[in-house]
Amino acid sequence: MRKFKVFCIMAAIAIAICGAFATKPIRACADQQQYLKWGSTYIAVGSYGSSYHCVSDIGICTYYRPYPEEPNTYIPCRTGSFAFGPE
Repeated sequence: MRKFKVFCIMAAIAIAICGAFATKPIRACADQQQYLKWGSTYIAVGSYGSSYHCVSDIGICTYYRPYPEEPNTYIPCRTGSFAFGPE
């Protein structure tokens, strides 16, 4: 009976730790720094609407880094064609 009780406590601790990581808040991509793909590199761009905007809905306009600890991981965020300047 004691082994079962210890097992249940350990399982509850493991579930609590996993649940803490699973409920980590994720910021929306539009709220994070945006990058423009230029050849094989990514360049940080300014704020949407004043420094750049995205025209049409075809293609990928900007990318973002969802995991700051992984510097070479970029995921598409905004769709369209990139254009400098305000809308």
